[in-house]
Amino acid sequence: MRVVRLTEETREDFLEYCRKHRHEVDDSYLYEDQLKDLKVDEEENPTYLLIEEDRIAGAVSLYRSEYLLKGNRARFRMFHSTIPTLKAYKLLWEKIKGHGEDLDKVFTFIDEKNTSVRKIMEGLGFDIERISYLLERQAKDVPQMDIPSGYRLEDIVFDRDEEIWCEVRNAAFSHLAGAETPITAGRVKEMKNHEGHLDGGMKILFRNDVPSAILNVEKEWDEGEWKTFIGLLAVKPDQQGKGIGRLLLREGLRFGKKAGMEKAMISVNGENDKAVKLYTREGFEKKVVMVCYKYDMK
Repeated sequence: MRVVRLTEETREDFLEYCRKHRHEVDDSYLYEDQLKDLKVDEEENPTYLLIEEDRIAGAVSLYRSEYLLKGNRARFRMFHSTIPTLKAYKLLWEKIKGHGEDLDKVFTFIDEKNTSVRKIMEGLGFDIERISYLLERQAKDVPQMDIPSGYRLEDIVFDRDEEIWCEVRNAAFSHLAGAETPITAGRVKEMKNHEGHLDGGMKILFRNDVPSAILNVEKEWDEGEWKTFIGLLAVKPDQQGKGIGRLLLREGLRFGKKAGMEKAMISVNGENDKAVKLYTREGFEKKVVMVCYKYDMK
């Protein structure tokens, strides 16, 4: 086995490897729109291929986006081998490790049930940082809940409301593990280009003209069908405990049903007890448990 750096000549082979194996890993950065825009760039996307008998038998790619670097961290876009041994993964890790030496940590998510790869990651020195749940709601009615007096719900207007979106999101998630780094208006603007973006799916709730909460409803292809995906639901701290989260969740579910999607999914940090309780009470159940593994670079 040998490890080689990704080149323009091997880029398409790497993308095909990602497409073939993305169902086996956390595919957060392996959607088709993200793959087609992937550049051979050692600064943002350092990538290496594991070669066995002149074929790709593994790949490691570290995503060093501007947002992640603001938090002094990077996330694996892909870390996978068809040779599920510590030796194979170690060869890849030793090559990519140097691209994270300027950071505090690098991290990835692994399905709780994938015990073989979890054992390999622990053998490489990675530690568990947190747990994340992917919840799913089966097709069922969504209870009606009217918007209270003094509140109004509006669709985001791009090139005008990005800073408002950031204000709410950053205030709501400032202490949430993995989301502490503030987002920027530029990142919000890019959301309309996501593969799962739905026109009218990004909404802002105002209370007496003051932004109080935000909602992002997307679509997700899963198990042969499109499903509603609640990509973001954030309520400012001073507005929490007033039923706004439930209000927006139901609004998102109704929006998805109107778009023809009966089932819905949402991802939530395991330590976010209030959110987990809200979603389960609204009919969501655990579909997948993902374990976040981190490696402290310092």
